Amino acid sequence: MRQRDEIAVADCLNHVVQIFNSNGDFTRAFGHQGSKNGEFKYPFGIAYDKGGNIFVADNSNHRIQNFSGEGRYMGMFGEKGRLDSQLSYPWGLSFDTNGNIVVADTANKVIEIFSPTRKLIKRIGGPSYFSFPVHCVQCDGNFIVSDSGDSIIRVSSEEGVYKYNFGKRGGGDGELIYPCFLSVTESRLWWPRCAIEELYTISRLI
Repeated sequence: MRQRDEIAVADCLNHVVQIFNSNGDFTRAFGHQGSKNGEFKYPFGIAYDKGGNIFVADNSNHRIQNFSGEGRYMGMFGEKGRLDSQLSYPWGLSFDTNGNIVVADTANKVIEIFSPTRKLIKRIGGPSYFSFPVHCVQCDGNFIVSDSGDSIIRVSSEEGVYKYNFGKRGGGDGELIYPCFLSVTESRLWWPRCAIEELYTISRLI
């Protein structure tokens, strides 16, 4: 949600971003299916920066696209690959307190952190650490990652040093099945649980 109380929705299977006001009324949309600038192929993660610009994880185009709050294309970064600054099926994204862009580079099994000028600052994790990282948010000086493949939440320092996990696979209190996107308040961490069927369906599409 941006300062003027607009809600941006990554409409994944329609390959579009839709904007609603705080009452849920549709205001505008941008993008359509494709691989050119401003087009999407399964947009997943979405976030506003402090300036009200919209960043979208363009999953199957293996890139992050940047738009003005009105939906005007402003730029992109990333391409398919395993090297630094390359991406492979990115899912979630967020911003840390310094305005850096935090990307869950899901198929590469890493978290990549980019400066506001789109330069890679660091990579966290790897195949021996994450199974299927979906989203990463900053909280209390830590990075919190939903590792959907292992059905747990992993916590590391801002330097990428492992600290602890919480949650385990199951349907009881405190247990998770394919946790996906995270949100934090000043004092608490929340994580919604994805239905297995939903995650399986999306994974088949990519």
